[in-house]
Amino acid sequence: MNSKPQNKKQAFLWNTIAASISSFQSFLILIVISHSGSQADAGILVFAIATANLMTMIGKFGMRQYQASDLSRQYSLGTYLRSRQITCLLMIVVSIGYALHASFGDRKKMLVIILWCAIRVIESYEDVYHGYLQSIDRLELASKIWGARNVLSIVFFCTTYLNTDNLVTASFVSCLSCLVTYFLFNLPFKSLYSAELGNTSDQETSSNMGLFASPWPLLWANFPLFASYFLQMYLSNAPRYAINGNLSDEMQAIYGYLIMPVFLISLFGNVMLQPLVTTYTRHWAGGNLKDFRKLILMHLSVISVLVVTFIIGGKLIGLHLLELVYNVDLKEYSLILYILLIAGGFQAIQSYFVTLLTVIRFHRLLIVGFSVASILLFVAGSSVVKSHGMLGISLYFLIILAALSIFFAGLLTYRLKKGPGPDAP
Repeated sequence: MNSKPQNKKQAFLWNTIAASISSFQSFLILIVISHSGSQADAGILVFAIATANLMTMIGKFGMRQYQASDLSRQYSLGTYLRSRQITCLLMIVVSIGYALHASFGDRKKMLVIILWCAIRVIESYEDVYHGYLQSIDRLELASKIWGARNVLSIVFFCTTYLNTDNLVTASFVSCLSCLVTYFLFNLPFKSLYSAELGNTSDQETSSNMGLFASPWPLLWANFPLFASYFLQMYLSNAPRYAINGNLSDEMQAIYGYLIMPVFLISLFGNVMLQPLVTTYTRHWAGGNLKDFRKLILMHLSVISVLVVTFIIGGKLIGLHLLELVYNVDLKEYSLILYILLIAGGFQAIQSYFVTLLTVIRFHRLLIVGFSVASILLFVAGSSVVKSHGMLGISLYFLIILAALSIFFAGLLTYRLKKGPGPDAP
């Protein structure tokens, strides 16, 4: 298949579809379990998926935005692949260790966590190819592959669970389908990668490393991003980890139902931004600060409108809709839902600032904010849950996310005042 420039509308459309499918994956699966299985199974699954998403940060190592904005080809595709092999191996080791620790001797819970982490390992390795496709303006192709693989994963999981009522078996079949579709969907486009794999960047060639360039400089360059994204994902799911071991799997499921609308807020924010990463990069590198700032104001306005819409919608019909979808009574948790929706708004804005700070290569200070916020949640999370339950941890979560968003806004404002420097991508 020839490498041709993407139609930006096509890229936006397919990225929106694929990101929606990915974000709705746990939503759809939870509907099936809540109507045909047990709340304990739902609680185990939402915790397993949250854990797998955290482990994905190790596998992807924060490289997608970096790779997509590496328009000058500082690092070759071969170097990105070798670095991904290292990070995926690390992800496997950490995932197994954490599953053994977090399952508290529950064999079923341990196996489900490991299997969902395995699904994310496949996704993490595939992502390096998709990052390359995005960098050559073929985001629509990467999005089609990503979306199709997730659709089949959902179908296989739900079909298997409905027929077996076994969470472990359904997770295994879903994992197997991901592995098979990874090869089926990516191999036909091998020609798009093979030429690049035979090339090296000027920097790598000048270092006399050629095709066998060491991945360690790339990993080191991305370490602040990895640490930031890992801590960011930890923050997103910190209430779940605090609930695990302190409240029942059934209560874990309840929190999973309530937090679902929050991911919708983040989804729309990220979908809107992802296709425009290269546009932001070109404006910044070209010193076109006027258009760069216009894009920022436009996106912040849209995100703000979405957040307000979701909060009003949550107040009017959100709780009733969740009860209908998940077949469970949630009336006593209405206040928690509103708190989490506001927290989701800050989370969407925070994610947006993280992407912008990455594009303008001012991402090293992200780790400071994320580290402080993570320590606060890690140290006090369990105590807050024990003392004040889900309401306490939800409010604590909101306060920390609000403070973090303000800190990142300050970093972005400071960098924009300085303008592009020699480190612009």
